[in-house]
Amino acid sequence: MRVVAVVAGLALCACASATRWETIPSDKCGASVVADGEDRPFVFTLSEDSYVWYKYQAMNGKIWSPWRELADRRRMMSGPKAVRFADGSIQVFALGMDKKYYQSFVVVDTDNVTKSTTHSWTNWTAISNLTFSTPPVPLIVPSGVMYLFGVNNNTRSVMWTLSSSIALGDLTFNEFADMGMEATSAPSAMLDAEGYAHVFVRGMNRAIWHAQEKCEDPDLVDKTWAKWENLGGVMASNPSLPSSVNGVNFVEVYGRAADKSIWYRKQGAVQLEYGSSTYDWGEWNSLGGVLAGAPAVHLNDAGMVEVFVRGVDRAIYVKSQSAQPTGMYMFGDWVSLGGMFSTSPTVITRGDGTYSVFARGVDKAIWYASQWMPNGTAPMTWRSLGGHTRKFTC
Repeated sequence: MRVVAVVAGLALCACASATRWETIPSDKCGASVVADGEDRPFVFTLSEDSYVWYKYQAMNGKIWSPWRELADRRRMMSGPKAVRFADGSIQVFALGMDKKYYQSFVVVDTDNVTKSTTHSWTNWTAISNLTFSTPPVPLIVPSGVMYLFGVNNNTRSVMWTLSSSIALGDLTFNEFADMGMEATSAPSAMLDAEGYAHVFVRGMNRAIWHAQEKCEDPDLVDKTWAKWENLGGVMASNPSLPSSVNGVNFVEVYGRAADKSIWYRKQGAVQLEYGSSTYDWGEWNSLGGVLAGAPAVHLNDAGMVEVFVRGVDRAIYVKSQSAQPTGMYMFGDWVSLGGMFSTSPTVITRGDGTYSVFARGVDKAIWYASQWMPNGTAPMTWRSLGGHTRKFTC
């Protein structure tokens, strides 16, 4: 009853403020991290001089490369966003000083004798002449293309485009199309269990809005989207999504609300007459806490959700979901992982099911901590990767 009352109050506040435009409190990020085909983490970040730098971990998991500049020297307005393709190659996107989207692709060379690898990067290439106000949001879909989302700098509308086939090795994009939604946050996007895309943004009324790709022939080039739906809430962060659907194959969305706690809402099955079923969104639920930024949402090796966020004391906290004997899924308490950080965390899952957490420390270096075993909450040791980085909007 308390949750319903609080959500009703939040929804009422959202309606009252819907007539005025309010910028979102800027979430600040420190790194974008992906693992290559050999399960080596690559860390990308924005230096203090506004160039993108990267660093990667050696095969033995103990030695890291030096920091290196990525591609040609082009200053960026916001931080990088990296994605990994099925073959292990990596593409990096960023928002330039001219507010255009740019991309760079890694070229990996392997010495057949020593088996050592070197990495080179293509020069930054503009994707479109349009200008944007948020960092690019890429999403690789099962049809073999990439979707790219952003918010138009002039109209505040959510825009999207799709690429040529990734298999061609030369990633070019169509013209951006307007999705018909004004946003006050960067979009977030994920795939459902059937491979269709879902997009979330914070709207002009500070609520979370959701659009789903229509269930048509997945090979069609001319994709269409269902009508935007208002999921409610009064949010003070970008919407945060797991990297994949939860253990029962439904989509869920998380965010920091106006009360500074983390709230989430997820889909659930609805039984219809004659034995058929569909899905609908459940109520908003609070994970509690008084937190300082947007969460990072991770799905562990058992299909349970783990939520990471920076606290007001600057430490990173995690709250983990577990299965109960009744068949219900419950979240435990917030557990501090320690540290002193100035940005929201980034989390990746390793090949053995463990996770690694990355964040920008108060010393401007990138720090990380890794699990020793999957699905555990044992103490983690923070290690510095060095660097002298900038905070950037997520």
